[in-house]
Formats: sequence, structure tokens, C-alpha cells
Amino acid sequence: MHSIVVSLFFLFSSAFAPAGAAPSSDDPQARALVQQATDLVGRDRPAEAVALLRQAIALAPDSVAAHRQYVRTRAFFQGDLDTVKAEYESLASRNPTNPVYPLALLLGLGLLAENQMAVYKTVASLAPDWSWGHYAKAWVTFGRTFFLMNEKPDAKAEEAITEFLRAAELDPSVPEFYEDAIFFQEEFGRLAEALAIAERMAARPETRAVALPIVWRLRLAQTKGSAEAQAALRAELAKLSAGATNLELLAAIYRGYSEVLNDQAAADRLERQIAKLDPSWFPERGCAEFSSFNNISGIFVPVLAVNRQCAINHAIKRIALRRDPDWRVAVADYQKLLDQNPSPALRTLLHSLLFRLSRENGDIDAMERHADRLLALDPTDLTPQALVALALADQGGDLSRALALASRVETALTEFHPLPRPANVPSSYVPSLEQQQKNYLRQRALALDALSWVLWKSGKGEEAAAKLRQAVDLDRDTQPLSHLATVLDGLGKQDQAAALRSELDQAAAESVERNLIRKPTPDFEFDGLDGKKHKLSDYRGKVVLVSFWTTWCGPCVGEMPLFARTYAKYKDRGFEILAISCDNAEDRDKVARFMAQHALSFPAGYDAGAGRLYEANGYPTNLVIDRQGALRCRQGAFDSDGRELDLLLGKLLAE
Repeated sequence: MHSIVVSLFFLFSSAFAPAGAAPSSDDPQARALVQQATDLVGRDRPAEAVALLRQAIALAPDSVAAHRQYVRTRAFFQGDLDTVKAEYESLASRNPTNPVYPLALLLGLGLLAENQMAVYKTVASLAPDWSWGHYAKAWVTFGRTFFLMNEKPDAKAEEAITEFLRAAELDPSVPEFYEDAIFFQEEFGRLAEALAIAERMAARPETRAVALPIVWRLRLAQTKGSAEAQAALRAELAKLSAGATNLELLAAIYRGYSEVLNDQAAADRLERQIAKLDPSWFPERGCAEFSSFNNISGIFVPVLAVNRQCAINHAIKRIALRRDPDWRVAVADYQKLLDQNPSPALRTLLHSLLFRLSRENGDIDAMERHADRLLALDPTDLTPQALVALALADQGGDLSRALALASRVETALTEFHPLPRPANVPSSYVPSLEQQQKNYLRQRALALDALSWVLWKSGKGEEAAAKLRQAVDLDRDTQPLSHLATVLDGLGKQDQAAALRSELDQAAAESVERNLIRKPTPDFEFDGLDGKKHKLSDYRGKVVLVSFWTTWCGPCVGEMPLFARTYAKYKDRGFEILAISCDNAEDRDKVARFMAQHALSFPAGYDAGAGRLYEANGYPTNLVIDRQGALRCRQGAFDSDGRELDLLLGKLLAE
């Protein structure tokens, strides 16, 4: 390994001109090699790409494009971020007057680059007259690499825009010079100026494909997305794509359909057209990105995705953002993605999402299945096992199985083990030791809670109480406190249980106060089970709980016993529940049967547009409306113990 690194140093080292001078321009042959290498990485051939990039660097030692693509290819497509980072840091140290090395590392790593402002200062100082020197000076002048909310343009921002445009004049082939100037103009609400820069960028052959979607987006923004502007853009895209054979142009048109017009059907048709020219093409070809998430156990999981893995990652995000009312639709789509050979990190993300959906909807078999998959992917992802044990205990499942799961998790979490820095992830992205310790305590508390609750359900009250006290000492969360109060009651220790319930009531009251709102409520009509039309306004003067629900929604069905108890308790004080079913028309008969089978006496009916009016994009969606007709609370399922709902209704009924 040492000899390889030394040879790379020799290959890439170059004497740089004195401070203030600009690096030599790229060799045409080197540019062609970079383009070929860029195409190869999109075709999952990174080793060949690296070989070409080394040739390009030999021809043009100061080519930012070649060095940048080399860093990007090694870091993302070959997964050698740590190695290439060390190489370029050493090169920068050995050649302190050459700005290309630190700049290439910053640009190649993108969001994973560290000390960005320090790099910009170095580049601006070493080569102030270079195109990238002006670009670096723009950020140095602005003073940071981010914007503040509602920020207004000032002299520094104006100077930054000037420097970006100066960089573009010196080297019109670099998209970032234009893009960041456009970004600044947009941030300040100057769409005309932004569009003018984008059109200048689109006029150049080398940046046209990148610029066109920006031009189209800005034109639509100027007209606020008017129907006429959209129609004109559709016509323009159709004309451009007719008979086109240039893949870069066709890819830009694809983005125009999918990202600007949000017309995925048209984008899919164009993709089929592109496939006739290049069957291997797909929208994310050449994509490389870093993201992260916390798994069910709260443990940091980095995601380094390229090419098809980017496509899978983007599909996951689209499904999550859809917020399908029918959770089974999302489950089916996530399952399809599991068949597309996702990376271990994306497989973990998919099983985590499927586990959450299964848990929210009371599907214990699916919970256990995904919990086992998650444990196989990461032996430290233990929380799903504890949650399965809790679900089994709560729903009268196999207690011996629940006890085995909970005991294994509690034993495994006896000691804290710091998370080692994952390979190829900068240390700044990894949670601090303090954050890891806090998360461990939450995991440990949940493990103790799960074990104690299974013990209680198994008739071992004293053992359960001892474990629950340990859990509460670690994390005074609602669930272990409530469980401990229940166990103490069962053991005849009512005074201790009452003290815990008082603490829970206080916490719930504070939560109710925090979540109170006051918004107007548009009236709506629904078809009652009694065959009559009902309006929300018919119930003015009462406190009304409107619940948008379905018979197939686990959390909806799960909170109906709470609603029945609450209705019986408060109906004579001016409280009403309106259960608005959002089941499909062919399933409406199930609603009446459900209400009858569960002896639910509060008004119920079928949605006739109110769900759309109130943006009930997931079920249940619960609205609590006061006597004056103002919306005071909006949330999903209420806690099954009813504590917060009781406190909320008590407050609103007293007003």
C-alpha cells in the first residue's frame, strides 16, 4: 500500500506558479478523458475511469476537472474516501502553493468536505486572479456557505455575485459559477436577474444541458406556474425532444418534465425514447450522494449511494413523502425496492420503514419479520426486538417468545459500547460520545421496560417492579412511568402508583398546553350512517372530535375503545365525536358493521370531501374543535391511556 501511495504522490505532484497566477488551462485531450471517465462511472466501471483520470492528470496536472472527478470517483464510486482524502491532504501539504489539491478535495467530496471556508480562503489567497480564485473569493466575501432565514441582500452578497460572474467570464465551462450566482439572486427574490444568468449559461454548448432545467424553472416561477406557461413549456419540451439524439439534452428534457412540470408520465415516455438510443440509461446514472439516518435503535447509519443505489434512495424518499393513506400501498412499494438489490444501508432503511409501518398498524408478525432482518444487518439494532416483545405482551401473544426477546435485548445492553467511526465517513458526521451515551440510556430504559412488562404479564410482579424502577431512573418517559404505576397498583402500593400518575398528569397537562392552537374551521358536510346529511356547523356550541379514519387502519381501530370510553364520560357535558370514514366506496358496508359490532354510539358517516379540505393525508387524523368552532388540536392517534385527551377535553369543556 505504501508504494502505491508514493507513486500517486509522484504522479500528481506539480510545481505551481507563484501566488496570484492562474493554473494552466486544461489540455483538450485531458478534457476528453475526463468526459470519458465521467461516462464510465455512470456505467459502474470506476476502475477504468480512474485509469483515464490518471492519464488526464498527467496531461494537465492542474486540471481541476480531472482532480475533482478523480476524488469523486475514488471516494464515492470506489468507496475509498479515507484513502483519497489522505492522498490529497498530503499533496496539499507537500505543495502548499498549489490551490488545486485542496480545491479538488472540497469539490470532489461535496457535502463530505471539511473546513470548507478555510479552503476557500486558501484558494482565494493563492490564486486571486484565477477563475476558481474569484469563486472562492465570493464565498470568503459572503463569510459563510449558508443563508439565514428571510435574509436580505447586502453589500457582501452583491460582491459575491460579482465574483461568481467574474469567475464565469474567465472560465465559462464551469456550471457552479453560474449556478451559485443564480442561487444568490433567487434567495433575494430577483428572478429576472437569475433568469438572465441562466439564459447566458444555456447559450454555451458546454453548460447548456445543465442550464436548461434552471431556465424552465425560473420562467415558470416568474408566471407563478400559470397554465399558459406550463402549456408553453410542454410544447417547447416536445419540440426539443422530437428526433433528438443527444443524451445530455434528452436528460435535461427529462428533468424538465419530472422536476419542473412534475409530470412523471411524460418523463417516463421520454425515458422509453432515450432507452432506444442507450438501453443502459436511467435518470440517476452518474449520481453520487451521501445521506444518513438513525435506525430504530437511534444509531447513526451512513448511506453512500451511486447510480442505481441513488435511484433506490430517491424512490424511498418519494414513497415516504407520499404519505399514502393506505399504509399497505407503501408497504408493497418498499417491498418491491427490496427486490432491487439495495445496499446494506438502504436495506436497513427499508426494513426500518417497514417495521414502523407494521408497528403503527398492529401487525406483529410483520414487526417480528423486519426486526429479525434488521438484527441480521446490524447486531446492535436491538430496539426492534424489544418493541416486538412489548407488542406481544400488550396483545396477548406468545409470552415465552416475548420473554426470550426482551431478556436477550436487556442482557446485550448491559454495557455502553461507543460507535466506531464508520469507514469513509468524516468524523464530523458521527454523533458525539455524549449523544451516543444518551441514546444508549434510552435504549437501555426501553429494554428494561419491555422485560418488566413481559414479566408483569407473566405474573412476576416484584421482578417487574424492580426492572421498571431501573428503567424510570434512566428515562422518565411516559411509557415506563405508566407501566410502573400499573404494576405498583397491582402489588397493592396505591400511594406510590398515585404519585407516579400525578407526575404523568402534570407532564400531559404541559403537553396539552404546548400543542393547543386556534384556527378557523371551514364547514363541511358528510353522509351519516343514518342516511342523512350532516354538517360540522350542526354541532356548533359543542366540543367536537372529528376523526378521519378507515376500517383497515390499525391505529384507527385501536383508538376506538378510547373514543367509546371518552364519549360515555363527556357526552352529557356538550361533547361530540364525528367518526368520518375514508374507506373506499365498495367498503362502506364495513363501516356500519364495525360500529355495530363494537357498540359505538357516536355519530359516524362517510367522507364527502372533508378529508381533502382538512388535508387528512394519513389515518387517523384527529381534529378537536371548541364550542366557538375553532380548531384547537390536530394530531394522529391519541395515547391509549387517554390522559392527554381527558385533559384537553376538560380544558375545552370548561371554557
